Amino acid sequence: MLIQKIIDELHEIPEDKLNQVYELIHYFQLGLKQEQISIPSNDTVQTWSQGNSLKNTVIAEEDIVSPIDVAWDAQT
Repeated sequence: MLIQKIIDELHEIPEDKLNQVYELIHYFQLGLKQEQISIPSNDTVQTWSQGNSLKNTVIAEEDIVSPIDVAWDAQT
C-alpha cells in the first residue's frame, strides 16, 4: 500500500529534517483543501486570468521570462 511506502521512507529521514517534511506535507494538504473550496460549483470553465490577482499588472504583463537570445553565451 502506498501509505506504508511513504511511512517507510519517513523512517529513513534524519530526525532533524522531519520538521521540514511535516511542513511540506501539512501545507500541501492545506493547499488541496483550499483547491476544493475554490472550485466553482457551477459548470462554467474559468481561464487562468479569472481570479488572477496579477492579471493586468506589471508583474504579469511585462517581460519577466523572455526567450533566450540566440547570441547569448552561457559560458561567459
